[in-house]
Amino acid sequence: NDVPVREASAYALEKLSGSSSKVCEKIRVEDGRELLVNVLKDSDTPVEQLEKTIHVLSRILDMEPNYYASTGSEDIVDDEKCSQGNVDGELNGMSQNLLKQDELDSCSDSIFDFDVISRLIKVLKESSPSLQEKCATLLEHLAACEQHGTAMTAARSESVIEAVLEMGVIHGTTCNPENLDEPPTIMVEVSQAVGATVRLLTKLLNFDIFARSINSVRIVALLRRMLQSSVPLQSKDWVTACLIKLESRGLVDRSVGDIGMEITIYHTIPRLVEQMMTSFSSEMKRKAVIELNRIISGGVMEYTTAVATAGGIFPLVKMIEEGEGDVLEASLAVLYNLSLDPENHPPIIAAGAVPLLKRIVHVESPHWNRALQLLRTLPV
Repeated sequence: NDVPVREASAYALEKLSGSSSKVCEKIRVEDGRELLVNVLKDSDTPVEQLEKTIHVLSRILDMEPNYYASTGSEDIVDDEKCSQGNVDGELNGMSQNLLKQDELDSCSDSIFDFDVISRLIKVLKESSPSLQEKCATLLEHLAACEQHGTAMTAARSESVIEAVLEMGVIHGTTCNPENLDEPPTIMVEVSQAVGATVRLLTKLLNFDIFARSINSVRIVALLRRMLQSSVPLQSKDWVTACLIKLESRGLVDRSVGDIGMEITIYHTIPRLVEQMMTSFSSEMKRKAVIELNRIISGGVMEYTTAVATAGGIFPLVKMIEEGEGDVLEASLAVLYNLSLDPENHPPIIAAGAVPLLKRIVHVESPHWNRALQLLRTLPV
């Protein structure tokens, strides 16, 4: 019960548990989880110590096959899958792969009883974003088990999750990069807390008892507002997966509009543009621009606008400069569609498209006709 000793121990365990899976296993076999849970239950535990305790417990569960629930962004933000951009196909399969309920026979664990889960829900409700993120991550691990999902429902987790989503909406309307009123660290912590909570929500939707407890109209409205906001794309990955899960469970009112179209505008297209700009793989860039062309060729004006809004003009011109074959063809096609809007003429010209297009025409490359057609739409 010596507070300084407990604080030092929590600090040491957090450092050690992050360095080796063997440490986590040693903590588990030496009944360390029980001790950590007792610290968690103690309402007098200092916040800093509580945060470290929750973090260590989450790491231990992450190492246990029976509790494993992938929370790494690589499983849902796999660039190659995102590059396909098919909301009803690839993203749906992606979210199901990440968020399907594990068929677990041995997930019942008496140490994580209703008191523990109630305590975690209370912490999630009242804590700082940094602690909220760790708490939601631990709850997500526990939500692999139906009895824990039922306990979370009984603990009124849905109202707490809704409150965190509301924080995400507020954050999303104020996290414009040009807004310097909020420290960058706080912005990152809020995004991580909201992302972890959305993952928890998606996991809990596996259980009918929880799905019946939520105000789905309110939840969907909050998620849509986050999708349309300025929150980081990584957070939108989880929002997208959750919306798809809600739709698959019949919890999205069709009268609210086309969720698939919103996902394409606010998530898929920005992801593809980012992939063109930042990927070191020429193959990934190729897949991104080809998928972008597939989306744009559908003739939906909002999709074309979304490409320009996401900053897609400069990377497209770069692809024209460096690409050939199907990459060049797709890049020219997308840029042509963008050029049909006069507002896009200045950035297309500023990106250096004109001399590149003239060169394609002069050497009579296989795509000279498309390049000429694009040139004729520009005021040059």
